[in-house]
Amino acid sequence: MDIIIDTDILSTFSKINKVSLLKRLFSKSKFYISSKNEAELLEAKKLGYTFVARALTFSRIKLTLNENEKLDFRKLKAAKSSLSSADIESIILAKS
Repeated sequence: MDIIIDTDILSTFSKINKVSLLKRLFSKSKFYISSKNEAELLEAKKLGYTFVARALTFSRIKLTLNENEKLDFRKLKAAKSSLSSADIESIILAKS
């Protein structure tokens, strides 16, 4: 099972220095992160949060939206404005 990892989950495990637990729990999985989730982590790094370094070294593959997915993103963003862009992007990628 492939996993699209969210900033909250990755940050939580990084803060307690236990990202290895995710890898152990899902040992047969590939981890993916959306570009917007990665951007959230990079913003936290700019603000000086030290846990981000551990999160960014987590083995993952960054995903970006294709043109059709970008259209879906804009539609969902308009319909569900209470969701963050990172959450919407992860939803779109998971559906793909």
